[in-house]
Amino acid sequence: PPPPPQHRHLLLLILFLLPHRCGAPAPATPALAGHGDAGDCDRARARRTRAILEEHVWPMIKDENYELPPGCNLDGSRDVFQKQEGKKKKVRSQLWQCLECNKRFRREKWLDLHMHRKHEHLLLDSPSVCLSDLCTMFDCDSSDYTSSSNQWRKTACNEEELKDERVHCLAIAEKCFPTNGGTKTKRIHETFVQAVCEKIRCSASGGRTKMFEVQKVSDPGWTALYYVALVLTVCILVIYYLVYIGNFGTVSMSRDLRHKRSRWQRLYVWISSLFKAKKRKFS
Repeated sequence: PPPPPQHRHLLLLILFLLPHRCGAPAPATPALAGHGDAGDCDRARARRTRAILEEHVWPMIKDENYELPPGCNLDGSRDVFQKQEGKKKKVRSQLWQCLECNKRFRREKWLDLHMHRKHEHLLLDSPSVCLSDLCTMFDCDSSDYTSSSNQWRKTACNEEELKDERVHCLAIAEKCFPTNGGTKTKRIHETFVQAVCEKIRCSASGGRTKMFEVQKVSDPGWTALYYVALVLTVCILVIYYLVYIGNFGTVSMSRDLRHKRSRWQRLYVWISSLFKAKKRKFS
């Protein structure tokens, strides 16, 4: 027989709570991984990769006045977290502020979660770039990297696993700095390959090889011009001093020597007189 009407609400409440008591799965929620990630893009790894790019890659591109082509994964303006990161402010140690709503947090990870839950509209729409996809290439997982220090700690390294990353790096170099794009583009390409792609290997100590320990590849034309100007300047200075010494050097040098000699003689006489006066005083 059906339960009495007065007990129906109680039975409905029991049926609602019973699955949770028995360990039934709760409704699915997005995985946050502790940092307010965007889908499969890990925010923490993207932040470490961004720090490396800001320190080494983007300044090189800016100095060369080079514009990255469409589809380049090194383009920071396409970073999926760009707008959200721009709305974060570190007020002081252990205090962060959301510039979108002015709320404050004691830890950056809580601010990241707040951005994910309350300001998801600030995520960059497609087509966007997930910088965490470049984390392995730049070895950001094994680095204690900040914008003010660049220190890689030694970690286990497998040369076979790094072959695919080198191929990936060379593909990015060709996409972002095509070798058929002119002298400047080729120069940036060579610098990037030398500083990044060729360093994706294991060192003799067993860890990853440190990156960005090379100088930029200079323009051969400007280098030759610099050395020509340097040689001409030295030649002009040598000729000038030879002419000057040939015409005025003997007279002026003899005058200077006489002037210096007389000055030292006067100083010697004055010091000698002091010693003589003291000698007479004590005798």
